[in-house]
Amino acid sequence: MMHRIFSLMSGHSHVHPMKSLWGVLALVAVLAVAALAVSSAPESDAEARGACGNDLSWTLYDDGTLGIQGTGPMYDYDYLNNCAPWGTGVESVTISSGVTSIGSYAFYGCPVLSSVSILSSVTSIGEGAFEGCTSLSSVEIPSSVVEIGVSAFSGCTSLDRFSGTYVGISSDGVLLRSERVLVSCAAGPGATSAVIPNSTTSIGSYAFYNCSFLSSVTIPSNVKTIGVSAFEGCTSLSSVTIPSSVTSIKSDAFSGCSSLEAIDVDSGNAEYSSSDGVLFDKAKTVLIAYPAMKQGTEYSVPATVTSIVAYAFSGCASLSSVTIPSSVTSIGDGAFSGCPVSSLAIGTRTVGEWFSGFGSLESVTVLDGAQEIAGYAFSGCASLSSVTIPSSVTSIGDGAFSGCPVLSLADGDRADGAW
Repeated sequence: MMHRIFSLMSGHSHVHPMKSLWGVLALVAVLAVAALAVSSAPESDAEARGACGNDLSWTLYDDGTLGIQGTGPMYDYDYLNNCAPWGTGVESVTISSGVTSIGSYAFYGCPVLSSVSILSSVTSIGEGAFEGCTSLSSVEIPSSVVEIGVSAFSGCTSLDRFSGTYVGISSDGVLLRSERVLVSCAAGPGATSAVIPNSTTSIGSYAFYNCSFLSSVTIPSNVKTIGVSAFEGCTSLSSVTIPSSVTSIKSDAFSGCSSLEAIDVDSGNAEYSSSDGVLFDKAKTVLIAYPAMKQGTEYSVPATVTSIVAYAFSGCASLSSVTIPSSVTSIGDGAFSGCPVSSLAIGTRTVGEWFSGFGSLESVTVLDGAQEIAGYAFSGCASLSSVTIPSSVTSIGDGAFSGCPVLSLADGDRADGAW
């Protein structure tokens, strides 16, 4: 999942040192020319330099060290159209006293960045500032910091603990908060469990993003919101319990949790419920998330369900048989992506393109009551060999079964022979 991109004004420039080649103009001018060359030559160990704030400059040295000097805030960057000018080869960062902020995406995707020194003049760390710094093994955050942006340390897979005097560091060093919002979890191999502090009211978007070593998490009863992709990519997380206090779970909160066997919801929750480890809204009309490692190969969507959200079943590697009842009127994009479904029974009024291109699909039974099979609904299902269509179906769209080379039932034929 991609983070949102901010278009930010920069006004910074790139200035690369130039070396001058001097010729001998005359014997009497040698000393003067030499003196001029020495005075105008750049520092011998500096690769590049430029501005990174209205009153800030940066210097990247040959050994991979980046120095930030001056006073005031750093420019904000993004990771596509306005990348930081020093590139991604930075190995260490020294931020001098006087710098008040670390800009958004300033060090995004610097894979060899292993250390950073943040002084007490810094008051904010921007969104995605150190995201994807996979070699960053330690960071000390001073007490002067009052704001930390979304995904500031996401994907730092060598970082086991946060340290420093910043008030938002949890007692075990695993979690990072900005006031009452949990913004980040250490993603290193030493961070296998997380107990969220009781005073936390919100788990921020991407807070546990790609924390692949996290196997257990305790969500306290004061948490009201679980943000977008909050636990996405937590591949070792096997179970999670949603307390009664939670009133909002944003999209893709548990996407990519390939070891997740159950999502349980406290029975006192007014907005959400669970049944056999599957996450629903309270009335069970919306199916929100089916755990990727839930036991069993077959699943029948309850008849109360009218909507299946996008990516609800994504990555369910064991799910081979699905029944979708006539009550369902909406299925989101990619709802069954990555599921090796081989057998499908579906009764929606219109059978859409939800399974188009499923190479694993072998048989389809359209349930009585369905009225239409949309164009290209099962196109590209290379293994599809059996389709049953009831008399209630009155329309089959163009290409509904195109690219199904082993299907014996031709377009325009009826399974009951009445077409």
